Amino acid sequence: MGRGVLLACLLVASSVTVVGGAITAEGAAANPLGSGNRVAQPILAAGFSHTCALPGSGTMSCWGVNDMGELGDGTTTNGASAVDVQGVTAAVAVAAGDAHTCVVIAGGTVSCWGSDSNGQLGASVDGSSTSPVVVSGISGAVTVAAGGAHSCALLAGGTVQCWGSNANGQLGNNSTTDSSTPVVVSGLTGAVAITAGGASTCALLANGTVKCWGLNTSGQLGDNTTTQRLTPVAVHGVGNVGTLGNVIAVEAGSSHTCALLASGTVKCWGQNLNGELGNGTSGNSSHTPVAVSGVSGATGLAVGESQLARSSLAERLSAGASTPLASSAMGLSRQAQRQSR
Repeated sequence: MGRGVLLACLLVASSVTVVGGAITAEGAAANPLGSGNRVAQPILAAGFSHTCALPGSGTMSCWGVNDMGELGDGTTTNGASAVDVQGVTAAVAVAAGDAHTCVVIAGGTVSCWGSDSNGQLGASVDGSSTSPVVVSGISGAVTVAAGGAHSCALLAGGTVQCWGSNANGQLGNNSTTDSSTPVVVSGLTGAVAITAGGASTCALLANGTVKCWGLNTSGQLGDNTTTQRLTPVAVHGVGNVGTLGNVIAVEAGSSHTCALLASGTVKCWGQNLNGELGNGTSGNSSHTPVAVSGVSGATGLAVGESQLARSSLAERLSAGASTPLASSAMGLSRQAQRQSR
């Protein structure tokens, strides 16, 4: 059985504004699309049972469960307090999956460690690695996402490459074959953010729309079907009208997905067993986005196994927050992906 519920926290430093449909932050990487947008880079990530942070010096620390080496300290000893990740000295963005961790290094390379059950480390290792290994063939990466057993990198130019488990097409290369080396997501350009669910992946595009691919049993791809997609499809609009637009952040959970709009409202789609879509109902999935009831002025969102959390500017300031947006997104829950461990 699984040991709990994953919350992956993405923390973005300094003030954040919306520019051309993308979140921007001081210190974030310049968007290579040339539009003036900037790409948010997460500096805090929590996996299923481990957490990692970038303290600002380019080094990286992790703590929690370490049975697959996901803390990256060269051991499989659990960390009740933070331990240093071996050999990481210029980290700029981090992502934590079910039992693996990935980091973008200044200069655009990616390193991963932990479980390699399906090739999610992107290197030739024997089952797992307790210290970082360089993902083969990746250059120009600006941010990274980690799913249940797959990983993806957003590259300069707005393309995306993924590696690892592909049983449901979550790598987006029109295949269901696992890959231990990065493959290009078919037909995807103009991406400014990525998020990886248990067995699905989504990308926010510079024009404020969202495309998703992979597992779709609960409608978590938002294309008004439950058909598994091996290449990206556009998320439909509310009521299945047109295409969802004006999105500034997107987060994928285990079986549902949510998007934050520039208006401060939130739309969700996919599994709704426990009311996780927030639209006043429960039990029935929605294959297209629905509005979360009673939410306005939201500046961040958190997607868990069976709930959505959001934060508003007023709430953050009343709690003593010094910036409009301390957390751009929190999400991902993959209890099902850990049940076999």
